[in-house]
Amino acid sequence: MLLRDLIPFAPAPPLAGERRRLDPFHAMQREMTRMFEDAWKGFDVPIFGGDGNGGMAFFNPKVDVSETDKEFQVTAELPGMEEKDVDVVYADGVLTIQGERKTETEKKDEDKRYCLRECARGSFRRLLPFGDGVDDGKIKATFKNGTLTVVLPKTKEAKAKEKHIPITH
Repeated sequence: MLLRDLIPFAPAPPLAGERRRLDPFHAMQREMTRMFEDAWKGFDVPIFGGDGNGGMAFFNPKVDVSETDKEFQVTAELPGMEEKDVDVVYADGVLTIQGERKTETEKKDEDKRYCLRECARGSFRRLLPFGDGVDDGKIKATFKNGTLTVVLPKTKEAKAKEKHIPITH
């Protein structure tokens, strides 16, 4: 028995060539996609993977925050970036990671049009609040293979303040 035999409402095989172009549902889907894309042209709003002008997609790096008894660790994925493009600041209990993801300057070629542009570029800024309890004199940051790791050691007071709270019914 094949998997497709177990799916009662499996989609029909795709229409080929001329039949697909004439299919009213395919035409409606194509037209709706065009309308949504056109509605955002002219706005500098990153939506649907671009800025509405066929330009560059918005870059917002992914961040993981973990905690042990001794420290917090922040790991940010910054593929295609270099250490010099990233700035890390800790002030008033907030860790700020900011930078700019750049690309090579492209030649102005009037014959060149992008059919699809998904590579994200631009500046970013991530604010991560930690409050009191971080020993700001011992914070360390490393950058390797497009990954930024920031280690924020806890103060002795923060370690001592931890209290487990029982859950009652």
